[in-house]
Amino acid sequence: MVEPSKVRFEIRLPMYYNNGREIELEKHNQTIKEIYEKFGAYTLQTVTIGGWQDPNTNKFYEERMGGIFVDVDKERLNDTIAFLREYKQKLKERFQQEEIYIVGYELYVI
Repeated sequence: MVEPSKVRFEIRLPMYYNNGREIELEKHNQTIKEIYEKFGAYTLQTVTIGGWQDPNTNKFYEERMGGIFVDVDKERLNDTIAFLREYKQKLKERFQQEEIYIVGYELYVI
């Protein structure tokens, strides 16, 4: 049986501020550069559309977002999670968001 050897992290980045104004390309480019400098690689995902409802206000939001994927060796998992927890706060400020969605899951590299 093949064991998972890597973990993929997806960082979802909005294309628009909550007021509908487009987020400056420089902010996305800066984020890509920082991810590359930290991990030495990245994969960009083109724009996707997602929706969610704020449980506090019941307001529905539909958002256009892109994504950055980073695959890391499982040996680096704890360090990567620690980095991403801190980095998430920076991204929330940069993109003026209540939340930045970051998920990780195991990869089976065949």
